[in-house]
Amino acid sequence: MEPMEPTADDIASMAMTLNTYYDNWIIFKGFETKTGGMWLATIVFIAFLAFLSETAGYILSKYEGKLSIPFYCMLKTISYVQMLIVMTYNIQIIFTLIICQTAAHFFFLKKNPLRIQKE
Repeated sequence: MEPMEPTADDIASMAMTLNTYYDNWIIFKGFETKTGGMWLATIVFIAFLAFLSETAGYILSKYEGKLSIPFYCMLKTISYVQMLIVMTYNIQIIFTLIICQTAAHFFFLKKNPLRIQKE
């Protein structure tokens, strides 16, 4: 059986260009942002994921022992979801994730200044 060649429609549907549309689907096709309210909920969800990611990283750096495995798994899962969110190629979503992740990082950096590594 010979492999199928991609058609022009296949290639066009895989175009990876940045966009600014708020009419997107995030992570999976059932999670669509068709209204302004859903768009705002998506932005809040992305900010929550950034904060949760940094919380898990902070707990991993501060505490050792039995908490390490569940928080490590949570951190990896959240990171994977964040990667999927960035792959929507929506500039507003990408900037929201970058800004919220950075803000959460500096929030926890103030609580644990030992995370700054001296060279």
